[in-house]
Amino acid sequence: MHKIILLLLSLLLASHAQTLPKEVDYKEVKRIYSAGSGLFIDARGARFYAQGTILGAINMPIERFMRMKRLLPGKKGSKLVVFCNGIKCSKSTRLAQKIASLGYSRVMVYRGGYPEWREKGQDIMLSQKYCHSTGRSKKEVTVNGVKVYLGRDEGMIDTAWFAQQYQEGTLPKNIALVDVRREEAFKKGHLPGATHVRWDSDKGEIDTNAFPKDKLVLLYCNTGLLSSDAYDSLDEETAKRVLFLNTSVKCQEEKCEIKSFSQ
Repeated sequence: MHKIILLLLSLLLASHAQTLPKEVDYKEVKRIYSAGSGLFIDARGARFYAQGTILGAINMPIERFMRMKRLLPGKKGSKLVVFCNGIKCSKSTRLAQKIASLGYSRVMVYRGGYPEWREKGQDIMLSQKYCHSTGRSKKEVTVNGVKVYLGRDEGMIDTAWFAQQYQEGTLPKNIALVDVRREEAFKKGHLPGATHVRWDSDKGEIDTNAFPKDKLVLLYCNTGLLSSDAYDSLDEETAKRVLFLNTSVKCQEEKCEIKSFSQ
């Protein structure tokens, strides 16, 4: 009996392993790109896709998969390279699994994603809006009593302005930093003074009751994806006192490095 159970378990694990998308590194991705032998798929939202993506990539936000799967090629043996905002971003793996479940046999995940591709100086494309934008508002605006500079998109704080204020220790005191990642990620490291209110991406919800009402709430994560999604879920009244940070935030306990993807 035990042998039969073990055999069934091994068959199940083998079957599961076969459906997991293959992970490819920058060298392999560059080879595929140069040969023009694969379709590149950006799993991020349209906002991030417009700010910059791998040249020729199509946009297929995982949240809109059912509506956008028609963009996939007819041949199930087509080579597909799925990516998002770097190794901390799980959307590429999740989207690749959804695509593979449709019978596509050559789905790959590029974990380095757009940030690594851009850092390597490879071909990228931006929407016309971002090609002609300086990325910063021309003047200060006041949001819930706090004077700030805004970024290119609705609800986005200017990354360069925020990074400078953070580094110089001059960030306005009435800004409440809210980390929207999972609790374990928050415990490993977060911006000093930040509180934790998780964005539940499965339910598409965040507990806005935990936001202070007398401060400007600034949502952030590792890459800007979760904070952007959380902001987009807010009702109109709550959004009036909330902004989000579109940037890479890397923390070891409370020692953090802030690096912009788009500005």
